[in-house]
Amino acid sequence: MALRIKEDMVQLESIIGSNSAQTVAEGTITIPGSMPSAERIVKVSAVPSIREDWLEEDRVNIEGAVSITLIYAGQYETGKAYYGSVQATEVVPFAHFVDVPGALPDMQVSSRANLLDLQPTLRSDGRTIDLDLILEVTAVVTVGQDMIFVTDASVSPPTKLKLVKGAGSC
Repeated sequence: MALRIKEDMVQLESIIGSNSAQTVAEGTITIPGSMPSAERIVKVSAVPSIREDWLEEDRVNIEGAVSITLIYAGQYETGKAYYGSVQATEVVPFAHFVDVPGALPDMQVSSRANLLDLQPTLRSDGRTIDLDLILEVTAVVTVGQDMIFVTDASVSPPTKLKLVKGAGSC
């Protein structure tokens, strides 16, 4: 009698915890001298991105930066209106931590940052814009474990098998 057993490995993942925190970031962008200066800001959009995240006991540290797109308006000396735009990649850095009880350095983390508020202020020089941002950073900590399960068993020549469930040895 020949017994064939098929085993498959399954990766299980458990969420240890998740949490969010808010942080404030500040930065400045400058309209290049080759472009006309601004008289007013028309629109500002921002996209935060995570550069790095790492775990400590009960805590996730998150570092990132915010990329800014600015559209502004002004008038030439002739009275004709103009619009300009400035794009600045990763111009506003931020760093914050999120408390996640149960987190340990050897676990996995997934983090993200969302923009909650953005307040631009145009300085009197018409070229410098101060940015105040409120961000929400979120972290989810998981732990993975590989397990092997018997998914099929067959015997030849065909015969009845008796399956006994019990605790296996490790």
